[in-house]
This record gives sequence, C-alpha cells and structure tokens, in this order.
Amino acid sequence: MKIDQKVINQIKQEFDSYIKDVTKVEDSESPELLKTGIRPFDTLLGGGIGRFSLVTGNPGTMKSTICANIASQFQKDHTDGLVVYVDSEHSMSPNRLQQLGLKGIVPKTNLTIEQVFNLINAIVMFKEEKKVPKIPVLFIWDSIANTPSQAELTASEPKEVVGMKARIISLLLPKTMNLLEKYNIYILAVNQLRDRIVIGYDTGADLKHMGAGSDMPGGKALKFAATQLLQNKVSQSFDADTSPYGQRATIVKFKTVKNKYAPDNFSLDLLSLASTGFDDVLSTFLLLRDAKEISMSAWSYLKNYPQKKFRIKEIKDVYFTDPLFKGAFDEAASAVLNKLEQKMANYEEWIPSDKVEEPEEETEEEIKISAEQSLSVVSV
Repeated sequence: MKIDQKVINQIKQEFDSYIKDVTKVEDSESPELLKTGIRPFDTLLGGGIGRFSLVTGNPGTMKSTICANIASQFQKDHTDGLVVYVDSEHSMSPNRLQQLGLKGIVPKTNLTIEQVFNLINAIVMFKEEKKVPKIPVLFIWDSIANTPSQAELTASEPKEVVGMKARIISLLLPKTMNLLEKYNIYILAVNQLRDRIVIGYDTGADLKHMGAGSDMPGGKALKFAATQLLQNKVSQSFDADTSPYGQRATIVKFKTVKNKYAPDNFSLDLLSLASTGFDDVLSTFLLLRDAKEISMSAWSYLKNYPQKKFRIKEIKDVYFTDPLFKGAFDEAASAVLNKLEQKMANYEEWIPSDKVEEPEEETEEEIKISAEQSLSVVSV
C-alpha cells in the first residue's frame, strides 16, 4: 500500500520532539509484555499486554477506559516511548485521557481502516529514517468495529460492501503483524461485541470461550492474529450515593477468551472509578476480599494485619500513608497472586465457591470512633 507523504510528515512532526537521546533509546530494553499497572490484571494476562491485544464487550463495559489506563502506565514505564491513539468512536477527549493518566495525547479521529494501517506503516518508516527501531510504540485503536473502509464511505447500498472490512483486514493485518516485533510496536485494539448470526448450517463459534451467541466484526483474521483477546462484562455498578468506594464505581469482569502467554478462559473482577479509571489498589482489594484474606465488616481489616481497621472508601489513603499496612497488603496480594497463577497453570478454579462476605452495617460504637480512625489515617 502506498503511504501518503502527508501522513509521514505528520508522524515526523508529532514524534520528533520525543526523541532527544538516540543512544539512550538504542540501549533500551524491548520487553515482550507491557505491564498494565494493575497486579491482578497482569497475572490474568500472563505478565501483561502482548503485541496485538483485543478488548471486546458490550457498550459501557469500560473498554476505552482500560486502554487509556494501560497507555498511562506505558508512559510511566517507558519515558522514551510513543503513544498513538486512534479514536474512531469519538469516545475520548484530551481532557478525559488526561484524567485517566495520559499526558500530551490528542486522539486521531475520522480515519478509515486503510488509513489506520497506513499510519502504522508511516511509524515504521519514521523509525527506519531515524534509526530508532527499539523505541517502544503503543498503538491504540478504538475501535475496529466503528472504523469504516474507504469503500463504505462512498457506497450507495449496504450490499456493495458486505464483508469489505473483513477482507481488507485479512489482507493488511498479516503484513503488519510481521513488523510489530522488529519495530517494537504494540497494538491494543477495541472491538464491539455483536450477536452471532447463523445462516444455513452452523459450524459453531470460532472461539469457544466467547460464547455461542456472541461474535465481533472484522473477520477471522483478527481472531487468528490476536495474541490476547479479552471479553468484558459489567459485574456491578455503584452510584455516588451508594458506592462504598467514595464515588461512582464499576466492577468489570475481564475474561481471557484467548491468551498466548497464560491459560485462557479465566476471569477476574477489576474496579474502575469514575474519576481515574481502573485502580490497582482497589482491584487488588477485590482479589483479597474474594480470597477471604480480608475480614469484611463496617470496619474491615487484613487477616495478616488485624491491628489496622479501615473502611473501604479509605483503603487507598491507608495504603499510601501507612507503611506497615502497605507491607501487609502487598504481602497478602503476592501470596494470593502466586496461588492464582498456580491454579491457572493447573486449569483449576481458584475463587471460593461460597458467597463473598459483604460488609455489615456500622454499630453505634463503630460510628462513634469513625472520626478518630479517619484522623489517624491522615496523621500517619
């Protein structure tokens, strides 16, 4: 495919300012997996995000949010790295991306599928010209389903472009996959979940762990090429008035439909705050709660550190201000994550089958000491 010189010039202008020390870049490591910044999520994934990862799910399952949070962690871990954000759904403004931790990113909008692949090729050419193939690049594509082909923009009848998107992707994606490792590029893409329509003889779902009634647009090439394919589902939502986390929050279940780096068909709940997105401490709290490493009540406590009681909405403050609590929390988390990893390796369910403990209502005595406990959190 011929690459538009305007696209190349735009990439040069955008990325030149990031490249200050070529020697440092050439000596940088090229990790196979990118950390997400959320410990339970990294364990579920087998260490982090791979070269081509797909996140799919119904509307409102925080797909764009998790991508932005992963990109934020990427910026922290790779100060010489580059983030490209394609937003065909117009779901993320620069301000919202900044709230989710991303810095200096303006989403690229109104691109066709051909232009998306054109953009990736322009990045490759830019890295060749600058002789910096090892600079890590995280390319976020949100979303595949909502990115039209050039033909779809000009077609007068839907029947003219049936299957067009899948055919273009099946042609261009294999060529792109061959470039990712050589030029240290990671693609994190969002796709929509659709009802699977069967015409004639049903050969069954392409991916057995996705469910018999679900599928995603874009054709089989995406499923073959993906190193990881995740399916999201909202487990529980809290409004500002009822949330135990101090603000609107959503618990999302992430399921590995396909995973090159760890056993698939495993699920974990992660917690997203309305203000800042998915949170490591709160998601790890859910893990410890489900593993019964936390005694749940109006004033909860870690079973390996019962001296410190806390309310759920205060757990982040306690974690970051009390070194002893943080140490006990991290120790418990490490043990549970190791257990989870072993269970996954043996294809065993790890979460206890009985019901998770729910917090009890505060007693009058507990309410009376609430202010004192809150002050102790601040003063540590």
